[in-house]
Amino acid sequence: MVSTATLTKAKQSIALLNKQIDEFSFTSISKRYEFKDTFEEWLEEKSPGFAWRVPHLVFIREHLTELLASVYDNLLIFAPPRHGKSEMTTIRLPVYYLNKYPTRRVIVGAYNRELATMFARRSRKLAAEVLELDKTHQ
Repeated sequence: MVSTATLTKAKQSIALLNKQIDEFSFTSISKRYEFKDTFEEWLEEKSPGFAWRVPHLVFIREHLTELLASVYDNLLIFAPPRHGKSEMTTIRLPVYYLNKYPTRRVIVGAYNRELATMFARRSRKLAAEVLELDKTHQ
């Protein structure tokens, strides 16, 4: 039988090791990738072919920035089809978020499976390019 003191010491060692792994992962990732301070700068650098400065996308981006800063808990965006909502919020925002906070997780979803799969695939492709991820997970 293993004593309680031995189990406590083992649990403390495991907790310390997990903390060190998290710190190492974040530090090594931070050194490998240059982080842009704002979502706008990141979009301009990583997706320069898009017109990110049109008024409605600037408006959406400002509110996304507030959402990321925890000004509010959720955000609903209503705009006509083909106006860049999905490109900015569903495809690029998760990659930006993971670029900025590499130890956190993101779920990409949509109202049906096909659309969710397409968005997730495009996000993973962009992440592979931006973050140099292992392409076997695509």
